[in-house]
Amino acid sequence: MRRSSYNYHGYGNNRHMSQRAVQAYDLGTVPLSKVTKELVFEYIISNLENDEKADFLSKLPLAFWKYVYKFYGDNGEWHHVGTFYKVVDFYNSELVLEFVENSTIDELKAVNDERKEIIQIRKKLNIK
Repeated sequence: MRRSSYNYHGYGNNRHMSQRAVQAYDLGTVPLSKVTKELVFEYIISNLENDEKADFLSKLPLAFWKYVYKFYGDNGEWHHVGTFYKVVDFYNSELVLEFVENSTIDELKAVNDERKEIIQIRKKLNIK
């Protein structure tokens, strides 16, 4: 495998990701490993008009948000990162915001219950 070097194949000044990956970060599109409570607050919760929904969502664990990003924020976007050009899926905060805005609190509770159920099934099947 070929290693990247400074300013090689669109990596620009950042040796660890492509220039387009850097642009994606600026737009709130990130890999699951970069979904944090801070990102969720900045892109999702702070943009909600419904205070009751925002309060409910601010109390949910990070695992809920990673689940929502994975299943409702996937627009098929990916980028190369790292010195060996690893392909990493990126997830769109705008799609997550749209999903959250269009869902009721009860629907969001159901999504969280679904996530918990999947965790239980995975534990029973001994899947990590």
